[in-house]
Amino acid sequence: MKLTVKSLSPCSLEMVAASGLFGEYDAGSTSSKGDMNKGSSYPPTTEWIIYVDQSKASLDRGGTATLDALVGLVPPNKVQIVPCVLPKNTNSKKKAPWIRCISTTKGGTPNLDIGGVDSVDKCYRALTKHLQVKNVSLQMCDCLKYKYMGNNLLESGKVSAAIGSYQKALAACPKNNKKQQGVVLLLRSSAYLQQAQSHKSILQKAVNEWKLPQTDVLQAMLQDAVSLSTSSGTTSVSLSFLNTLTKNGARQKAQLRKIQYRHGLYQNSLLQAAQDSLRATELLPTYSTAFLRAGEVLNELWRIKESRLYYERAMELLQRQQLQRLKDTTVETSSDNKKETEDVGKGPTTLADLNAVFQNLDVRQELLDQALSNQYWSTDSVRLALDVAVKI
Repeated sequence: MKLTVKSLSPCSLEMVAASGLFGEYDAGSTSSKGDMNKGSSYPPTTEWIIYVDQSKASLDRGGTATLDALVGLVPPNKVQIVPCVLPKNTNSKKKAPWIRCISTTKGGTPNLDIGGVDSVDKCYRALTKHLQVKNVSLQMCDCLKYKYMGNNLLESGKVSAAIGSYQKALAACPKNNKKQQGVVLLLRSSAYLQQAQSHKSILQKAVNEWKLPQTDVLQAMLQDAVSLSTSSGTTSVSLSFLNTLTKNGARQKAQLRKIQYRHGLYQNSLLQAAQDSLRATELLPTYSTAFLRAGEVLNELWRIKESRLYYERAMELLQRQQLQRLKDTTVETSSDNKKETEDVGKGPTTLADLNAVFQNLDVRQELLDQALSNQYWSTDSVRLALDVAVKI
């Protein structure tokens, strides 16, 4: 008796990939219906086909991360990973997230289900102990552990610790795994951007607390000082007034240094985010999220023209993905795929959002040109003024 599962359609695979966990996933090799007894669509060297359950029960327990970990760990010429919604598991001992492993080798290890695959270590053990897959990278295992640790730290607001964890993930990542490097760089870029926004919030507060003395107050103080000195028979300004000005000037300088220091931290975090996101676009040239992030960071740095180029490339990729989704869903005629086809037909809202982004870029470019036209302002002063004053 043939046992079949409902595999995720290409558009659903893109949704899984859009989680940002592993960047790209080649959905081209997975059909809309997966026959677990056939492996002819896979390379002849394939030894195992692993169906990774993506049902709500598994997703609620980290099923997306399980999929990511397996994709990152398996030798692609030996093991094929198929995200799918498996039939409901009646075995209470097989806890979600669970996987179904189908052997393509005659006389090999029998097919088996493995439950509770909710960590990198369990994915590694399932591959090496249960399936006896060779050449599973321990380096990649460490890389994935640090990546997930960084994700958890970032989610809990521990940004600096998350950045350190992503750095360890990059150090552990095999040099030949460009996609995984790109994904970790993109995640670290997000952390640096979050750190920059934190610095900007403190910067804005420091600017709001910076109180310059009003001119009329200084004039009144000066008149009082001159009046007192004249009554005493001298025309010099009183020493108390000079002391007041000196203290006020020192206080203003200290506040200005605080503002400049915080702005420097903000700029440095943005530059780090830009470096990571730009490198990610090189490693993940077809991943729209990388180009969206690069455009966002460059916009924050007031490099508007460069930002526009990356946003335009992101739009091209999103349009291509939308066309592919429409193409894929037109061949889905079964009733269980009807709702998904209708939803995809509406198109991703990101494209509409990008049109608003381009309008925003035009406004920011105009503001930048006006600020730079002031010959009395240095470039640093222009950036500080724009970062503090502009809210768009």
